[in-house]
This record gives sequence, structure tokens and C-alpha cells, in this order.
Amino acid sequence: MKNLYLLLFLVCCSLQGEAVTLTDCLQIARRHNNKIEKAKEQILYAQAQKRQNLSVLLPRFDIDGRYEMKNKSQDYSVFTEFGSSFSAKTIGMNSTFLIFDFFSAWNGYKANRVEESISRKNLEKVFVELDNEVALAYFQVLENISSLQVMEDSINSLQKQLDSVEKSVKEGIASKKDLIMLKLLIAEQKKFFLKANTDALQSRMHLNHFLGKDPLSELEITNNFDSYPKYSLQQLRQKALSNNLDIQILKEKIEALQYSVKSSSNKNAPNIYLFGAYYYLEDSPPPETPKNKENRNWISGGLGLKFPLYDGGSNSAETKKRKSMLNQSKIELAERSKTVVMEVTEKYLQSVELEKKFIIEDEIIQMRNDALNSANEKYGLGLAGVDAVLSAQKELVSAKLQKNKSLFHFHTNFAAIKALIEKN
Repeated sequence: MKNLYLLLFLVCCSLQGEAVTLTDCLQIARRHNNKIEKAKEQILYAQAQKRQNLSVLLPRFDIDGRYEMKNKSQDYSVFTEFGSSFSAKTIGMNSTFLIFDFFSAWNGYKANRVEESISRKNLEKVFVELDNEVALAYFQVLENISSLQVMEDSINSLQKQLDSVEKSVKEGIASKKDLIMLKLLIAEQKKFFLKANTDALQSRMHLNHFLGKDPLSELEITNNFDSYPKYSLQQLRQKALSNNLDIQILKEKIEALQYSVKSSSNKNAPNIYLFGAYYYLEDSPPPETPKNKENRNWISGGLGLKFPLYDGGSNSAETKKRKSMLNQSKIELAERSKTVVMEVTEKYLQSVELEKKFIIEDEIIQMRNDALNSANEKYGLGLAGVDAVLSAQKELVSAKLQKNKSLFHFHTNFAAIKALIEKN
């Protein structure tokens, strides 16, 4: 018996520590999750990709420098008489600027802008999914702690009953059979308590993982919940279709692919561009003919037209590939929209069922409690055996555990609805 009390003390101590609410857990988890950092890096990658493609629309500048050796005659003396050959030094800068490419580059840039927006929504999705996972872990800890309390209350009640029966056996009022049956039930309840204790520790370890803590760190969480908003089924469906991040991401993916198809289709169109250059030339003849030395510089510029003739079908294949990806995304969007509506409908129906079950389960608990009191009275009067008392006790514990499970199922169910219908 002392061992049981010691175990109870250790369990209660292990579940005490820093008090945190669900909101605290969500905020802490966001600071210790690597998926968030990865999603942020994906945003930086998308921004760099957008900036890279924007460079096509901006002027390009290059500096070119050359030092050239020429031989005096049509032989190979340039290799044997290097010092007596002609030399020329040229340095200059040239520039090109795309004027018009039938919006191929511009559509590519717009596709990159949408892809950057998608990367930001992917970060929001990581937040929403993390919040849902943390909420599930949080509610599981609460459910297990509550189950522990139910089991502890049951064992304490049976222990008091055992003390009373032991006294009655000594007085010859009760039989040893009653005493043995009561001890067996207490042993059985202790076994269930050990299982509930293990479940509580495991669920706490899972929550600590999200919080960036040591798995066995002490943790106290509060059972304070804000009232949940009331939505009709139609409102939930509308919110899911307009706010669900999977649907939003697919819509933007389709938009980006549409721009990408336009960009790829126009790559075979002519490109009109401006070009310009400035060069300086220093031409140095051999020493015996210094009068031929020439230094000059010049500026050139103009309008150019580039027309792609044939690239082996590469661009055509790329366009077909992107069109296929576009069609696949449209199919995926239609399917995901149906799935989201189905999921939110299922969660709504489950919530309605659970709210109705709460009333019934409260009534059942009250009736089970009355039945236990009645069995105790009859046992005291000798009108019923201890088996009736023990059966009533087991039924009461079962009813409380079921109500406890339904309550936290309701909380996790609403967390899932929130993940389906709300933005980050």
C-alpha cells in the first residue's frame, strides 16, 4: 500500500512544473521547429529565383580586354620572334538591353512572383499543421491526466471500502469472500492506473518534443479553454473552400503555371534589343616602323533582332510539359476541394454528436453514482453482496472515463476543424 501512495506522489510530482496554456505551447513550439526554418529558406530561394529572372529585363554590361600579337609576314615568326611582332591592346565595354520579346520574360517574372507567394503560404501551412499537432498533443496530455485522476479517486474510494470490509470481517458481519473480491478489484484498478500513468508520461514526452524540452522535463498545463465559435455546416464549408491553405496553394500554383506556359510559348518569338559599345585600341607596330603606330577609340550602337529558328524541339517539349502540369494541378484542385468539404462535414457531424453525448454521459454518470450509493446502502443492510458494490464502482469509473474521452475528443475535433478552415 505504501508503494502505491509513493507511486501516486511521484506521478503527481512528475506532472507538475512550469504551468503553460495551449497558447503558450503553440508559441513555444513555433520557436523550436525546424520545418519553420526550412519553409523560411524556401521563401528566400523563391525571392532569389524571382530576382534572377528579373535580370532578363534589365540592361547587361560587359567589359572586354584583349592583348594580341601579330606576325609581320605569312609565316610562324610570331612564335619565334615574339618581340618583333605587331601588338595590339583593346579594351572596351558593351551593353545590351531587351526591348521586346512578346512578354516571354515578363510572364516568367510574374510566374516567379506567384511562386514566392506560394512559398509564403507554405510557411503558413507549416504553422497551421504545427499548431494542430501541438493541440492534439496538448489535449492528449490533459485527457491522460484526467484519466489518472479518475483512477486515483476510484482506488481511494475502494481503499476506504476495504478498510470498512476488513472491520466487518473481524466483527463477523462480512465474509472473507467479500474481502478477497474487493482486494482483487483494487489490484485490477492499480494495474489500470499503471497503464494510465505510462500513457500520461508518453503523451507528456510527445508534447515536450514539440516544445524543444527534454522528453522527461516536468510540465504543468492548464485546462483553460476559450469558448469555441459556433458555425453552421454551410458556413464551415464556405470558410474551408475560401481559407483552406491547400486550396489556396493549388490555385496559386495554377496561376503560376499559366504564366509559365505563356512565357515558354513565346520563347520562339523574335527578340528586339538595343546594343551599344565603347572600345579603345592601341596598335603598336615593330620598332623599325614606328610611324605605323595607331591609337583610336570608337562608340557603336544600334537595334538588333534575334529570331530563334530551331532548338531541336526543346522549347516545344517544355511548353507541353508545363501544360500537362497545369492540367494536373486543376484536377488536383477539384479533388482537394471535394476532400476538404467532406472532411469538414465529417468533423462537424462528429462535433454535433459529441455535444449531444455530453448531456447523456452526464446523466449516465449521475445514475451510476446513484447506483453505487444504493449498492453501498443495501450492502450495509445485508440486502446485497459486495459484488453488487464492486460492479457499480466499475461502471461508475467506466462512465467517467468515457465522458473524459468524449470531452477531449471534442477539443481535438475542433482543432482539426480550425486547421481546415482558418488561415494562420
